[in-house]
Amino acid sequence: MPVIEIHNMSKIYEVGEIKIPALHDVSLSVDKGEFLAVMGYSGSGKSTLMNMIGCLDTPSSGVYLLDGTDTTKMSKNEYAKIRNEKIGFVFQGFNLLSRANAMENVELPLLYNRNGFSTSMIRDKALKALDIVGLADRVDHTPNQLSGGQQQRVAIARALVNEPKILLADEPTGNLDSRTTIEVFKLFQELNNNGITIILVTHERDFARYAKRIVELRDGKIKNDIEIKNRKIAADDLHNIVEIFEDN
Repeated sequence: MPVIEIHNMSKIYEVGEIKIPALHDVSLSVDKGEFLAVMGYSGSGKSTLMNMIGCLDTPSSGVYLLDGTDTTKMSKNEYAKIRNEKIGFVFQGFNLLSRANAMENVELPLLYNRNGFSTSMIRDKALKALDIVGLADRVDHTPNQLSGGQQQRVAIARALVNEPKILLADEPTGNLDSRTTIEVFKLFQELNNNGITIILVTHERDFARYAKRIVELRDGKIKNDIEIKNRKIAADDLHNIVEIFEDN
């Protein structure tokens, strides 16, 4: 069963008497373990699609099944629950609490919904997530003591702490330099290789082509859906991509 199934989804925003169409009859299926890059020019509908997949907004029409569950008729509380249990979010802005250290920032999702976890269990889960992103030695550092790449890694650890089925990343390297972008990209590759389904919104074509699948949106519709088969990236290749970013 696909982890994401979207059937004939449309979204129309209403501003007074003006109707602004954002998505038109979009259908999309994503299997567990895919690494999907969503691309498109500004206004193409990619962020709207990401909001729908992340249960941050509801469609005007159509059906969205998340892990087999129909989300289109859920209450706000049900939306919040499914987001907390099944989806991790990474944004362009790191959205870290400036006065909290890395450990405390990563613990936040668990504090909002403890699920019976003790304080020691919460700390252990947060430490495990920081270890996954390579920051187990930075747990006591506040954001102003971390580089941009390290801050984004903390944000990724926070997204992983609830062990979500899906990781949604919206322009996650937009505030990073080219070399740090490669480091974060390598981390996404490692997470995907470990079984996490990743959906990434990006405008960087040279970055998107290293996903396993690319979906291109235009005017709220899917223009292209390309699967990249047998794609494996060696460490040396990742470093070589830096030149592409610098040239552009």
